[in-house]
Amino acid sequence: MNDTIKDQAIYWAACKQEGLNENEQENLNLWLNENEKHKIAFDEAQNIYTIFQNIPKKYSQKASQEAHENIKKISIYEQIKPVLSYAAALFLVIVVSFKSYEYYSPTFEAQYISKNENINKTVLPDGTVLTMDQKTQIAVTFYHDKREVLLKKGQVFFEVAKDKDKVFIIDSGQVEIQVLGTSFEVQKYEDFTDVSVVEGIVKVSHIYNKNKNAAIIARLEKGDKISVNNKGKVNFYNKVVINEVASWREGKLIFNKNTLKEAFDTFAKYNDFEIESKVDLTSTLFSGTFKINEMNKFLNVLKKVYSFKITKLNDRIILTRE
Repeated sequence: MNDTIKDQAIYWAACKQEGLNENEQENLNLWLNENEKHKIAFDEAQNIYTIFQNIPKKYSQKASQEAHENIKKISIYEQIKPVLSYAAALFLVIVVSFKSYEYYSPTFEAQYISKNENINKTVLPDGTVLTMDQKTQIAVTFYHDKREVLLKKGQVFFEVAKDKDKVFIIDSGQVEIQVLGTSFEVQKYEDFTDVSVVEGIVKVSHIYNKNKNAAIIARLEKGDKISVNNKGKVNFYNKVVINEVASWREGKLIFNKNTLKEAFDTFAKYNDFEIESKVDLTSTLFSGTFKINEMNKFLNVLKKVYSFKITKLNDRIILTRE
């Protein structure tokens, strides 16, 4: 199919999007009936326009910037100029440039859910290795220019394969983490997200609106840990012992001045129970090391250290002061 037919098809498709009067519709019908190739080209042009309309807004905005730079280079610009609108201009750029819908479509998509077993050494197509803790759920999407992970809940240790052309982004809802290649842990809680870096550099940002715009909070290096709540406030920012990062991979839980609420939330990932507390768990700090199945040992320590009275009713744990 020659370029003249394609150009005419693009022209008519753009005109139709703007709306045709009776005379224009008649001319379009005449052109379509002249040759079967005309109809094929016109249908293809309309299909591409439909695809364009489904491109995520953030990508169509990027295309619009290129439209202003490139639209006058299109061979039929003068022909279509009288009916050219913002949408039509973008449509033409999408059709004639290499940045088509395929460029913005995922090259890889997968979801991973761990229930009561760790998923160890899950290797993504780029060579990135994921280790997921229990009760963790993520969605992975790769594009031509970036790699994205949506951390819905739980915690993951990432060993990101280096690729200078494709940034690796983790979205935990209100916190965004960006890297090119490094090793680090991300823990998503209900109200905040923790990031601990074992190797490399990690950029942590707060996602502050529905458009996923983000403001940089910190650049973490080896041994750094940060805790950011859903409003972008930093709860904790300090050095950690690297050997203790993601200790759950070895079946250990290490608490270092965590609140008792955080400790109970951590044990809840591996043990089924409900907690009813008559004491403030958010203001009491706790340190200690336990195996993931040592819930009873943890409760006994609380009795001795804090003089708590602990009552167990089936899967319900009640905490009160002695």
